[in-house]
Amino acid sequence: NEYNKSAFRPSHCAMIRVLQACVVEEVSDRNEAAGNRFYCGEDVLPTTGTPFTKYCSNAGTWNPDHIDESLLRFVEFSYVFSKEYLIVADLQGVKANGKYYLTDPAILCTDMRRFGCTNMCTPGIIRHLASVRDKLKIFKKNAQSSVSCGCWGQG
Repeated sequence: NEYNKSAFRPSHCAMIRVLQACVVEEVSDRNEAAGNRFYCGEDVLPTTGTPFTKYCSNAGTWNPDHIDESLLRFVEFSYVFSKEYLIVADLQGVKANGKYYLTDPAILCTDMRRFGCTNMCTPGIIRHLASVRDKLKIFKKNAQSSVSCGCWGQG
């Protein structure tokens, strides 16, 4: 994805892969009356690496044991790359082989008609972005103090 190739991801930060979702339609219509003809699917998360973790919510609250500069930069990138139209939130998944694999993110967008009931619109974007930038300041401060960057809570 664009983030992994961008200057927003310094070499010490992990790459990010958001699993692509797809809609699967059952060929047979036998389950249609029960509303079970269409399903959402995506690739399987890697089974090696960290346990499944919720890193942040769509309200801008971060799991204090798993705040990682890589994820913060990815969220900020989504806002800048979209020209301040949207921001990625509700990050969850696993880290395997030095890469984050994320599933089922929420999108906060300035257009309240997009992305369903998890879209907290402009107030949510402002809150989430402020949270991300506050945490990035700590990483930048630590980098200037020669403290290693990476993840809080995974000493």
